[in-house]
Amino acid sequence: MKIIAVSQRVDVSKYKEIRPQLDINFFNFVVSSGYLPVPIPYYSYDKKKSNILLKKWLNEIKPHGIVLSGGEDIGTNKLRDIAEYFLINYSKKKKYSNFRHM
Repeated sequence: MKIIAVSQRVDVSKYKEIRPQLDINFFNFVVSSGYLPVPIPYYSYDKKKSNILLKKWLNEIKPHGIVLSGGEDIGTNKLRDIAEYFLINYSKKKKYSNFRHM
């Protein structure tokens, strides 16, 4: 099964815990399409640290593609924005065949 890395929206619980999340229906859709969805971790508000850790994580799991799932506007959550900007550039460098910039 091919691995697809998936970004998630971010919520803060009533206990002030930062919780990445994605609707289970999305995961079911990806699985039914023949892929294994793997949630992308968000590491740090420090851009440099986050980018280093994300690159290391991506090199370990070696995804066949990356899906930026949507659900928040740019600027809504800095933690997610840092990760997704890195993921866009990473995808361009890897030349994922289905990369689309909108």
